[in-house]
Amino acid sequence: MLIGLAAALMLAAASPSPGAPLREVVYSASFSRHANRVQEVFGGRRPDPYGSAIDVQTDQGTITIDILAVADDGIAVRITELFGNAGRPRTTTGVVLPDGSLNIDTEHVNDATVELLPFFGASFIDATQSLDPGAQWIRQLSGGGVEIRTTYTVSGVDGPIVTLDERRTITYTTARGNDVTVSGDVKYKPHVLAPISGTFVERTADSGPDYNEDITVNLQFRRISDTNDPAGP
Repeated sequence: MLIGLAAALMLAAASPSPGAPLREVVYSASFSRHANRVQEVFGGRRPDPYGSAIDVQTDQGTITIDILAVADDGIAVRITELFGNAGRPRTTTGVVLPDGSLNIDTEHVNDATVELLPFFGASFIDATQSLDPGAQWIRQLSGGGVEIRTTYTVSGVDGPIVTLDERRTITYTTARGNDVTVSGDVKYKPHVLAPISGTFVERTADSGPDYNEDITVNLQFRRISDTNDPAGP
């Protein structure tokens, strides 16, 4: 998906050695992808009734995050995704840097995984950052022909859980992709460094000499277990 592609262009893959996890967090997740493609007709001819196509894909499953090692420069993780359409688990390893940047082959993981992983970064939110309702900060990343600008706004606080409104634009500075907008809300538990749940909508528009395509991806995830936080939620 597009979020993973953007991250892959910016960051190299890493492969820590698998082992018994120090912590295991499991999420349920689902996504739907709706693509509407319209084929243009030129030369004064009538539009081809078969020139438009709508493609809908949906799936649901689980995402397991195993933390294998912890260091000052990041945490080593093993990600196991089991979605219905795949039919079998898919495992990827990598590193979550302290600021939440991903040193992971994100082209091969679900966008829901890419959205939830940064919250495991030990310094994802600066220690001096206010988490009072209305507080806001901007995170900007660039490299590999991609610029990512994300605005976070604290929209609510309920005990230990902070709700963040997240707005992101992904801009390609080369011809390798199309601009993407992402909007969503995440419930985050700062003292255990983990998101509790999240809902996102990703939108992009693709075009060529003879077609236009609008793509919308809806993502949801929810934590169902955490060995470091068994009481939940």
